Amino acid sequence: MSDKADFASSTTVGRVTLVVSHANDETANRVSAYLANLAELGLTRVVYWLVVDSALTSITSDFSVNALSGDGTTRVQLFQVLSEVGGVKAVDVVGLNVDDLEDESLNALAVTIPAVRKVFEKWLRDARLSDIRLCARAFGESLPDKKYFSPMSTSRAILMPLDPSHDYTVFRPFGKTESESMVGHVAVELASLLGCWSIQQEVPSDSMRAMSRGSDGTGINLVLSSLRSLAVPAPPVSEALGNSTQLPVPNSFTAVPRPERLSASLAEKIYPKELIFVQRECPDGPSEFVKINSFAPKFLRQFVLAIGSLPRVIRQGIQREMDELAISAVQDSIGGAASSLGLVSPRFARKGADHVDFDALIEGMIEKSSADLAQNYRFGMPAAEWRQMSRSVLGLADGEGEPTSRLLTDDTVITAVDALVPPCESSIGAKEIVKNLLEITADAPDKSVVECISQRFLKEIKFATWAVTAALQKLRDLPSAIRARPEIKGDEIIRVAAIVGASLVVISLGAFSPLRPLFAFEWLPTTIRDVSWAIPAALGALLSIWVLIHIAVKTDRTRRVVDVVSSLVIPLTLLSLLVQFSDIRNWAIRNGGSSNYRYAIFLFLVCFVLALSAIRQALKSPVPKHKVFGRAAVLIGSIYIVVAAVIGLAQNEPPLVGGLPDLRSEIFIVLFPSALISFGISVSRIAIARVREIYRAQLVGRLIEWGIGEVKAGRDAEIRLEVLRVQWAALGAVLTRTIRFPLGRDLTSAIEHDEVATKGNDPLKLDFARIDLTNRGRGGLEARLRQSVIRQGWLNQQFAEVFRSFSKTAAFDRGLTEEENSQIDPLSCTSTPTAEEAGGGLAKGDRWSLVEELFAGSFEDVLRQPADQIRFDALYESVLVDPKSIHIVGAARESLGAASFLSQSVSRGRLTVPVGFLNLLVTGADPRVEMKRIVWWPSSLVELTNELRPEDSELRDSDLVKPWKEFGTRLAVSLQVSWSEPFAYEDFVAAQTARSVATPDSSDA
Repeated sequence: MSDKADFASSTTVGRVTLVVSHANDETANRVSAYLANLAELGLTRVVYWLVVDSALTSITSDFSVNALSGDGTTRVQLFQVLSEVGGVKAVDVVGLNVDDLEDESLNALAVTIPAVRKVFEKWLRDARLSDIRLCARAFGESLPDKKYFSPMSTSRAILMPLDPSHDYTVFRPFGKTESESMVGHVAVELASLLGCWSIQQEVPSDSMRAMSRGSDGTGINLVLSSLRSLAVPAPPVSEALGNSTQLPVPNSFTAVPRPERLSASLAEKIYPKELIFVQRECPDGPSEFVKINSFAPKFLRQFVLAIGSLPRVIRQGIQREMDELAISAVQDSIGGAASSLGLVSPRFARKGADHVDFDALIEGMIEKSSADLAQNYRFGMPAAEWRQMSRSVLGLADGEGEPTSRLLTDDTVITAVDALVPPCESSIGAKEIVKNLLEITADAPDKSVVECISQRFLKEIKFATWAVTAALQKLRDLPSAIRARPEIKGDEIIRVAAIVGASLVVISLGAFSPLRPLFAFEWLPTTIRDVSWAIPAALGALLSIWVLIHIAVKTDRTRRVVDVVSSLVIPLTLLSLLVQFSDIRNWAIRNGGSSNYRYAIFLFLVCFVLALSAIRQALKSPVPKHKVFGRAAVLIGSIYIVVAAVIGLAQNEPPLVGGLPDLRSEIFIVLFPSALISFGISVSRIAIARVREIYRAQLVGRLIEWGIGEVKAGRDAEIRLEVLRVQWAALGAVLTRTIRFPLGRDLTSAIEHDEVATKGNDPLKLDFARIDLTNRGRGGLEARLRQSVIRQGWLNQQFAEVFRSFSKTAAFDRGLTEEENSQIDPLSCTSTPTAEEAGGGLAKGDRWSLVEELFAGSFEDVLRQPADQIRFDALYESVLVDPKSIHIVGAARESLGAASFLSQSVSRGRLTVPVGFLNLLVTGADPRVEMKRIVWWPSSLVELTNELRPEDSELRDSDLVKPWKEFGTRLAVSLQVSWSEPFAYEDFVAAQTARSVATPDSSDA
């Protein structure tokens, strides 16, 4: 509560009280703390307190003081606060001295108070200023020096250190050892005299001003007061409405063996069906594989394609070839899915051999689908559906549906509230309820409907998360599944069979079939046919030598020399061999005979050995072009060997093979089918692997489509359900607060005595007590309350009133017209805070503002309207007059009833100055000892009977006090303030003659 609000609500309009004390006056400082405690209880209005440690001769600007208010003690700039309050009509500058201070400290007070008064005179031109000097002393203690009671002050008083008996026949004086009681005594007298009690509409010190002048202008009044405060509890609305949470009285009972099952079943009915996540079935295997009419065409086509890929199989092995073919087969499927997501251009002409980074592509698909989801974000749920959920819960609570407000279990009766909403104390904040609804565990026992709905959101989010996790796992496993090909058994055997089969097919067709003459080249001269195999062998040998030298050389300069020399030597050598080939051939025939082929065989072996060494070194070289040369040499050499074999065996008299021409037909009949079968089996194995990968690619395509769709659906559900879960926590908190406390915070328990009093050390003149209702009194109140509040469907009305009040206030703050109020609806608020923000109280938006304001008590007046329509005093009127309906607890003296307790603050006879304070000889008829008084009495709650009415007093009505604005408890306060005629300083027993008599000018300097 701000100072402005405190000032306006709890003080005499336009009155400011500033108390000035010295830092060395420890008792005065404790009086300030005691008075601050009373202000926090709502019993006193705002009092400003200035503590000085040295004299302030002048004040030129605003200064800091302590503000004792309902919000506790705060440090404020006095003029700044008063400027905000405005309308100040009167100011009391009060000097207070309790301890026996040194002259220097007293002089500091005597100088500072006029300085403060002059500041107010400059600042407030039309306000009335009062300079009040107060002194409080234990019995027998010395008074301050006379200069402290300046003649320029408007009022001077001594607060009598006495505790009167309840009938005022005996006064008990205080001593130094009773410091705690002394502090309370001074605080009560100070507040009473200055009109600080919230029930006082006039200030007794104003009545003393006219007679406060003594013979020397410094007349001092004796002041005595007494106060009783009776805490009347809030009406027992909860009991009157049927149970401890203010719900209607049940008209029937429902048997429920296990209440937790009831909560779960009710939550299932209330939870929207469209928010249930449904997982799609994952594709499982290539179903087309079993269809022969689909498999056969694919196999024949792949068989033909496999024949074209046979050279690669021969070169790198069937396992590696099948791996590459499998990856290439899947690329089209993944590429198509990627194109559909816009990751690659659909117009891009892809090839099967193009490299694809499957991991990056799959991650790209996932990221793209998540990005698309972020762009298509959906906010929460329509307000109408939120209202339907809230109506369902509230309808169960206020008796509109089943079960009714109480449920009959095995041996006990439980309230429907416990089955509907979680526990909620009156002091708990919105953050705690929201956090509990967000962090509810699956194994939490006895969950309410609201908690079960929160758990259902978590359950559906978990289902969606599981679905997303499974889909992501499937997608991210695809690259590994594509690469991890099943091992092809007999890879080397199939590879050899393919090589041998292909070679034998070619050899059988070229050397043993009727096509043989085409490959015999018999129409060519013998020399040319010899050149056709001799020159390539020589060239291979020379090239092999060049390769070996080139690879063995480590420096670039030497390589260049080798390249230049070889570019000249190799052509010249071949040209020389070609020119001299006839002579060389004739020499070989003459020396070896026409049937001796040892030179040719030697030349072939040299070429073969050199070629193998060169190819091996080239393939092992780290230089990429060397490997290319090596692979090319393997291909050329393989073709050369097969061609040489075909041509050699196709001759009429093949070299090294005698008698072969006579067996050509038989060999062909055996060799060709065998080779063809071997070749066909190898190619069929490749074709089957190709068909298998086609189906695998189709499955991969379906898995990608399913996985991306499942990721989108699951992510969408996760985000949306998480948003709704957090928003439901806000609505659930509102429902919890509304159902638990439909009339505001539950205040069925009265204020305890030790909560109101100050550590149990209050003087008798400040007595706190509370009323406890007996069964008879409670029954009477409940009967009246039931007639006023209970009606079916009222919780939904309370809910609607809170929303209407929020919208109206928010619209006013935003400058909207009344017609535009409908634009503000917390249930349609699109704010989407995270669970951490909501649980930490950091969420923004109308939805969260409503929750915070509801738990902060901003709608207490709205919620209390049904109960506030009942007059508090009329409700208790018949109860308080019946001693059997109430019991007074905490009073210093037992009483028969409320009136008896409150009357203990009022003297029934004429009150006189207690004996022993004056050194004057006075007679019983001396009018100076008769004290005037004002009495405040709570007549609206307790009638002041003639037997209790005091004589010769001015009577004032004492309004009922609500200690805290949000509480339903009232305090009935009775107060008596008495003061004497003025006496001279020297008339007091404890007075002492000032060492230096101050003049008016010097005292106010």
